[in-house]
Formats: sequence, structure tokens, C-alpha cells
Amino acid sequence: MTARDGHDERPLGPASAEDDDESYLDREGCASDDPNPEDADPDGTGLDFDEDAAADVADADAGERSSGLLAGAADAPASASEIASAGEAGELTLDPTLSHLGSLAEDDEAASLLTDRELDQRDALESTDWSDEADRVFDELMERVGEAQPQPRLNATRRAVELLGDVHRAYPIVHITGTNGKTSTARLSERLLRAHGLRTGLLTSPHLERFAERIAIDGEPVSDERLVANWDDIKPFLELVDRELEDAGEPRLTFFEAATVLGFACFADAPVDVAVLEVGMGGEWDSTNVADGDVAVFAPIALDHAGRLGSTIEEIARTKAGIIKDGAHVVSAPQREDAERVLRERATEKGASFRISPVDFDVTSNELAVGGRLISVRGTAGVYDDLLLPLTGEHQGRNAALAIAAVEAFFGGDRPLERDLVEEALGDVRVPGRLEPIGAEPTVIVDAAHNPHGAHALAEAVAASYAFDELTVVLGVLHDKDAEGIVRELAPVATRFIVTASESDRAEPAEELAELVRELTGRDCEVYEYLEDALDRARSIAAERNLAVAAESGAPESEAGALSAAGGSAVLVSGSITLIGQAKAIARREGWLVEAGRDAAAAATAVVATPGAPRAGSGFGSAARLGAPAGGGDLDDDYREEDYADEQDAWAGDSGGGYVADYEAERDADPEDELLGAAWTRAARAAFGEDVREREADAREVEAEFDGTPLSDDDEARERRDQERGGR
Repeated sequence: MTARDGHDERPLGPASAEDDDESYLDREGCASDDPNPEDADPDGTGLDFDEDAAADVADADAGERSSGLLAGAADAPASASEIASAGEAGELTLDPTLSHLGSLAEDDEAASLLTDRELDQRDALESTDWSDEADRVFDELMERVGEAQPQPRLNATRRAVELLGDVHRAYPIVHITGTNGKTSTARLSERLLRAHGLRTGLLTSPHLERFAERIAIDGEPVSDERLVANWDDIKPFLELVDRELEDAGEPRLTFFEAATVLGFACFADAPVDVAVLEVGMGGEWDSTNVADGDVAVFAPIALDHAGRLGSTIEEIARTKAGIIKDGAHVVSAPQREDAERVLRERATEKGASFRISPVDFDVTSNELAVGGRLISVRGTAGVYDDLLLPLTGEHQGRNAALAIAAVEAFFGGDRPLERDLVEEALGDVRVPGRLEPIGAEPTVIVDAAHNPHGAHALAEAVAASYAFDELTVVLGVLHDKDAEGIVRELAPVATRFIVTASESDRAEPAEELAELVRELTGRDCEVYEYLEDALDRARSIAAERNLAVAAESGAPESEAGALSAAGGSAVLVSGSITLIGQAKAIARREGWLVEAGRDAAAAATAVVATPGAPRAGSGFGSAARLGAPAGGGDLDDDYREEDYADEQDAWAGDSGGGYVADYEAERDADPEDELLGAAWTRAARAAFGEDVREREADAREVEAEFDGTPLSDDDEARERRDQERGGR
């Protein structure tokens, strides 16, 4: 049985090289050929890995490699390096073998059966700082050629996975490429597959803060323990490939090639039922393309990496079309005519089915809603109405439709997905680094837009989704990107730019980028060499502006921070992925990071704008004043902001169905929350229109009847209300 066909109960991944020499070599050969097997491996655990033996793998025939590396591991006993992920920080759960060793050691008589080496190894495992070890893996990867300089080849990656027993064939593949939106589409696709009961692997790039983010198992970054164990397993084989490449006059495996092999190994080790792979660059010669995608997914194709992929859309599309394999299902977002033609030609050549939006599937409704978007999707096999998508920007609705079509194709393309599972999946999907709120009071949002196409989508989302009075854009761009195009797209929503640079050696010098900003916008901009200083200045500007507006309105200073969420002054960090990853790390270190969840939702969703409202940026003129609806103008005289101070809780409870479900709780809410409450009211009006306004009118009418007496839901109060209404 091949690894790809082997969806039985045995582990599909490579056992640790520390575990058992037999897991990578012939199960009989290593011990029997050694003249002194006890000295080589006295306890039989194989914890002393022999790199010379590993090199012998190169001489084994391909059939033995394919069957011996992974399939051979099926019969292997559990080993000392199989460390289960701890449930609590600092805890370590050992596998059965180590647990057995531990129990022996606790028994004075049995302890004599353990060698000193075994005891030392057990103690070392128990005291290992796996976070430090994971950092060590990243440092070793960083010694290789960076991912910004990919090698246009597949032979090196193919040789590595071949030595590991074709770990990339142990599970079906959903393969995703495109210029923008591929990470979001990958995360959406993974979440949909997981909702349908599959154990998933997800490979994305680059990471924001820690390398393990790139490799996810069932929606969570691979544990440090498993990352380290798998890296140590595959490292001897990567070094073997390195030597072969150098002997042939080629560069060693690059960072991205080695990271891709590590991802494949982690997925096989888990094992997963399906893997979602995001292409690093291009497609045809990207190292992920050693895998054969059952579904090939194309996000929108635009100009980027022109020096490597081509200077025209057609050339870039041709490179990306290389992920289409024989008999695959092809699913594509809307494309320019020249790109669509290339994809169709490749699909025909490979005998692959071809579905493209909006012809074969589409977003039929994509509306602004509290907390993100309310979308309806016509899939290739089913219709899915009124889905809440907690992501900002109309483009995310289109990404969701693409992901739904991709997952329909994965399941054959001829039957609809279960609507409840689709709703569940989209309802809690997270896409870090894409219009992600990381700070509150003032609001700070990061977005990974790093080319003009992405910056255009970002600017549209900001203008349509937020009611900020002012927006300070902290900008840093890499030198091989179209900085001019990025600045032109962001300028309409930026009140001001603060220019800086990330720590990447590819970062455009801040002073040079600032000159470009001044030239293109006609505005001066502040320049800071270090991102920490740029963030401090941007947050200071926003906080001071919010204090000033609070003072003008007569509100106490303690409420100024809520102004940012209610449409005051905010900060946007964008221009490169390295910049926003560094920004999150700074926020975490300085203690102002808001994590995913309610705090982040409050920082982002409470600023949803009413359609037709003035938008953020210097080009929109009017500033929202404290207490005014996002659409401008005064509040009605009988409208009380504090009545809705807990509206965010009502929305969190049932996604809007009980918006004014507990009027008494809203009336008794903390007055200090009134600004946030008002913002949520405006957001709800935008999302649900007259329905909310009718409820508000009814609440005001009842309040007037009872001269402001707090309402309750007890029987006496309900009876009294009914009598009063009947007597009118």
C-alpha cells in the first residue's frame, strides 16, 4: 500500500530519527549488521541516530525507500522522542515508552534495568525548553538561502521527499495560488474542510511572529515539540540532498524548500486527512508543486514579482497554471481575459475540470454587517444564504465563495455542502494580518497589503467598513515591491503617513520611501528609522486627537479612548508582511496587543460605518463629532446612547437576533460604555436598516410611557405594559 492510499489507522508520518533506526532504514538491517549491536543501541530505542547509516538511504532503490520509510514505521514501537503536546504550559506528556522508562526509574529495583544513557535521555526530554528548540529550528533554516530568492526548480525538493518515503503523497491536496487573497482562501478552505470532520494540515507563508504559524494541524500551529522532532528527523536527509546538490554544482536546499519538506513531514506525522497548500511564489517551479493537487485553486492574478514570474499578466498566469495536474479540479476567482485563457488552456491540456466565478459560482450578496460581512453564495453544487463572515472587506466575501467552490470540488463537485457546517466554519474563521485589530484606545489595525492590488482592496475595505475621522498610516515597504503603486492606492484613506522600515534586509530605506510619499501626495510625512518609534508617534497622535474631541464635546477624558472605536482617530500599519509581524511583536512586548476575540472585535467591528457616511482620510473633509451617527448629523433628542451600551453583548449572544432583547440591561449599563454602545447602534443600523430603527422607536415610546422607569421582564411589568398600551 502506498502512503497516499494508506488511510488506515497506522501513523503515516516518518518516525523520529531519534526513535528507531528502523524507521528510516530496513527494519532488519541496522541491528543485525552491527558486530556489536548492544554498544550501538543497548536499549533498542535508537536514540543515538547514525548519520552514516542515513547516507545509506541514498543507495536503496526507490521502492524500498517508499515502503520502508513510512510504511515500515507502522510496526515500530512507540519511541522516546514521540512527545505529546502538553495541555498546560510547561507540562510534558511522554509517550508510552518514556512513561514506561519513568515508571521503572521510580522503582529502585527496576531502575537498575535502565542504563545511565537512558536516564540522561529521559531527564533531558523532561527538561527541554521546546520553545527554544523551535527557535533553534528556525535559526538553522535561516542559514539557508532566503525565500525571497527561490530557485526555479523542483528536483531538489522532489529528491528530499523521495528519501523520506514520498511524505507529500500521504494525503490529498488542495493547492492554492494567485497574487492576492491566497492566504485568506487557504484558511477559509481549511476551516471548511475541518468542519466536515477531516483532520487538516495547512501550509502558508510567510509567518508573522513565529515560524510554527506556517504549519498548522487542525487549525492550530504545529506544537514546538512536533516541529522539533520532525525537523530532527528530516535534517540528515536534507543534508544528504545538500551534498548531492553541491556535488552537482547547484545551491543547497533553500529556506523555503526545506520548510516545505518540513511541512509535508509534519502532515504525514500527524497524520492529516487532507492538506491545504499555499504556493510560495508562482506555481510551476514552487517547491510545493512536487505535490499533485486534487484541487487547483486560483485567487485573482495580478502583477507581482515581475522579475521572476514575468512582466505581463499572461506570463504570470502561465507560471501559476503549472499547479494544474492531470485530472484535477480547477476552481478560479474572476480573472482578466488573458489570465483566464491561459488557465483554461492548461486545464484542457491536463484533462482537468474548470470552474470560474462568476459563471460557475458567485457571491450573490455581500453586505456590510456587524463584525464583518453578511454574504450569500451560489456554489457549484449548492446555495448558501445569509452567512456571517467575521472578516473585513468585500474582497473577503469573494474569497469565501472561492473557498466554498474549492471544497465542493474536493468532495466531487456534484453535491452541496451541509449549510450548517458552512455557517459554522465561516463563523469563526480567523485570518491573521488581514485588517486585523491589534490595539485599542486608540485602535491599531494591521494589514499585509504589499502590492498595489492588495493596497487597492485594503483602501476599499477601509473606506467602506470604517467611520474613522482620521487615519494615520504607518508605512514600510520592501525594496523589490511597487512602492509607488501602494502609496497611490492608500493615499485617499490616509490622513497622514508615518514612514518607517521593518528589520528585513530587503526593506526600502525609510528616507527614500518618505521622499516618494511626499512626491506622490504633496504632503509632508514624518520619518522614523525604527518601527517602535513610528508606532509610538502614530498612537500618540491618535490618542491626542481623541482627547481633544472628547474635550470639545464635554465628555470626560476617561472616555477618550473609546472614541477610536466610535469613529475617532486610528492607526493602520501596512506595506509589508514583515512590518506587520514586527508590529504585532512590539504590541505584545509593550503590553497593548489585543488578542483575537471580543477585545479585538470591539476594536474593529464597532467602527463599522453607515452607508453614505463620510469616510476616513484627508480627502473626505468632515470629522465625526462625539455622539453623532456615522452618517453625520445630530442624534434624535429622545435617543439615549447609554440605552445601548451593552448592545455588543446582545450581538455576541445570538448574532443580532436579540439586538434589543434585554432593554433593562441596556438601560442599566455602565455609563462609561456609552460611546462604544452608540457605535454598535450605528453599526447595527447600517447592517439591518429599518428593523433596528423600528425597535429603537418602540423602546423610546415605551420609555416615554413610563417616564424613564427601567423596564423588566417579570410578569407584573409585562402586564402593566399591556394594560397601558391597551388604554391608549
